[in-house]
Amino acid sequence: MAADLQALGWVQHTIVRLFKTVDCTHPTLKLTVSGAAPLSPTYLLGPIALASHARAAIVAIDRAATGGAVLMRLLNLAFYLSLLLCVNTRATTADGVADCATLNRCVDRLRQLSQVQAQHPAFDVNPRLRQALEERLREFYGAIPVLIKLLADPNLALANLAASTLAGADYIDPVFLPQVIAGLDRGLDNLPLALPSMHSSNACKEAVARYLASQSAVYGREAGAVKICGSRAIPFIVEAAQCRATCKRGDHYLLGLVLGEMGHERAQAVPGLLRLATDEHTPTEVAAGVLEMIAFLAEDGRALEAKLIALGSRKPELTESVNQALIGIGSQLSGKIYAVRLSRNPNVSTLGDLIESGDAARDAGPAVVALLTYPDWDIRLAAARAVGFIGYRQASTPLIPLLSDHSDVRLNWVAAESLGRLRATDAIDALRKIAADHWYPAVREAAASAVQHIQDGTDYVSHFHRRNLHFELFSYEAMGKQVATCEASQLGRLTEDQSQKLYAKTASRQLKTLSYSADLISAGAIGAPPDKGQNGKPKTIKITPQNWVTQHTPTQQVPTVAMRVKGGWLVGSNRGEWGGELMFIADKASAVLVLNQNVEDIYRLGDRVVVVAGLAHLSMNHGMIFELVRHAGNSWSANPWRALPGAPTASWRLKTGELLVNTVNGGTVLVSAEGSMRMAPCATRR
Repeated sequence: MAADLQALGWVQHTIVRLFKTVDCTHPTLKLTVSGAAPLSPTYLLGPIALASHARAAIVAIDRAATGGAVLMRLLNLAFYLSLLLCVNTRATTADGVADCATLNRCVDRLRQLSQVQAQHPAFDVNPRLRQALEERLREFYGAIPVLIKLLADPNLALANLAASTLAGADYIDPVFLPQVIAGLDRGLDNLPLALPSMHSSNACKEAVARYLASQSAVYGREAGAVKICGSRAIPFIVEAAQCRATCKRGDHYLLGLVLGEMGHERAQAVPGLLRLATDEHTPTEVAAGVLEMIAFLAEDGRALEAKLIALGSRKPELTESVNQALIGIGSQLSGKIYAVRLSRNPNVSTLGDLIESGDAARDAGPAVVALLTYPDWDIRLAAARAVGFIGYRQASTPLIPLLSDHSDVRLNWVAAESLGRLRATDAIDALRKIAADHWYPAVREAAASAVQHIQDGTDYVSHFHRRNLHFELFSYEAMGKQVATCEASQLGRLTEDQSQKLYAKTASRQLKTLSYSADLISAGAIGAPPDKGQNGKPKTIKITPQNWVTQHTPTQQVPTVAMRVKGGWLVGSNRGEWGGELMFIADKASAVLVLNQNVEDIYRLGDRVVVVAGLAHLSMNHGMIFELVRHAGNSWSANPWRALPGAPTASWRLKTGELLVNTVNGGTVLVSAEGSMRMAPCATRR
């Protein structure tokens, strides 16, 4: 009890101290508690250190006192409140630079900050103070030479702070380029962004070289330096594209990416790139890479259309590369190119690319419309989505019946929005009917919105970057994010026959007897994890086409659900992003794959046998009810029957004869034996 009271005193003292001390640069008090060492003054981390120390004391007390658990929760709250205070306080900025009257004093403050930063290299311990010091330092005349000298300081944290300060400078004398290069070789953070501030060709040449050496993403620091260099970097981008020495695989793609992120100054690359692509002495592989870069020029490369077409005619081996360049610059031939591709190989990826091309690909309209009745549900859904983005208005007639397709609620939503994008006046009556009567709220809203866009003549607004418009293809996966899910349904639940239905929670032993061989699916870059970099931070894992693999690891899978059928068992598993499947295990026989999907449950629904399946992972949210068909020879097949508005999280049969399914960002839906769907009446919602 005494320990509890002492701990309670610590909690009270700590919380009061945290709320009074909004200045996170204030050192902590030297205090002592039973079971803990004295607190030392900790520069910049006073309240956080105090809370951490008190938490440690409560942990020790918890081992001997029953009240420690409750007190620990209070201290956890105090600890996180202290973090919030320290992040948001303005006092940090004011006090942090108050004594920076001279350059030397500011450098001293930077040294003090670096001492704390060195103890915590993995994160920015006090960004507000750091930014304030950097801004103050850049105000002093003569600060640049001092900061340049600090790039070589043995204290790596101090060198990094100097590099960060230089990265924001307006001008750095090019005479310091050798020292900056040495700092870059040392791996100093943010220093690549200092190169454009030198306003010299040599510095921008170094920026291009560093970008390619880093294999950085287009939003990395090296890429940022090249983008800021702008027109000064373009001669060196074109020079690098020649691959005079050697080019790594992907170099042309990286060079194209950074050109694509520039402004209209990228048009200055057109003459050099065209010369490279058309030169008879340019190796085919290099010419193909240069054409890949031209695709990133977008409208700034449109004047090349005729010469690119001529190049494709003259060099058939470059046809596909020329076609991709034509698509990239927005050529009016884009639609015909896509039409040929879709006729040869209909796929979701190509339809996603079509969205990025927009109106320029309108001539692909007939080929896309033909896919609205394609057997693969994903392809027909993607086609219905894409046709709205390319502005093919003749698609309105085949889109209207899709508004009321009972099998796929996603298709209803997509058709409504595509008709709105096409401003299809002939669809207004059908859209109004859907807006009034459709069973799913998100479809009603999409139909009403489409009518409004048609009548107002307004465009839809995309929330994606222009180079990520292909993500629009899957916007339907979030259509029901505002639809509530039932905490409890008003409808009675039907109890499953435990002799016919096995679940992991209630029949784990029986399920073990139905285990089968399966593949654990994973994907990633092969090779050992990288060692930490010299800054103490993990190195970036470089993913390339050569090291990215999908791996299948054999495992013995115990199913999560099983249902007895004549002559055997249907069993299903759900391993999340690592896969799942539905198997049929005949009596006294081995397991046979029926469906390669994450299985949530298996049911008899009227005369049907159905499987509820799907996956929600990262941005993916896919749910489907499959109907199982039994064939001669005791074999089974699975066919899509009813699409769900999201991945299933739980399901059960109801006394009404319906199936209830809770979905991710899609609400709670009911499915009848005949396939009609409606929203579940909820006793409570979440």
